[in-house]
Amino acid sequence: MNNSSGQFPSILQVYSPVTHQFYAMACAMEQVLTCRGGNNAVVYVY
Repeated sequence: MNNSSGQFPSILQVYSPVTHQFYAMACAMEQVLTCRGGNNAVVYVY
C-alpha cells in the first residue's frame, strides 16, 4: 500500500486469493491503520 500524500482515509482495491475477486477497502488511522470493506473484512496494519 502506498499513500504518498500521507492523508487518510484511502480507498484500496484488494485481491482475495480465496474468492479470486477484488474488493474495495477504506483505510483510516485508528489506533493502528485499519482497512474495512469486502464482505465485512477488517485488516489491521501494525
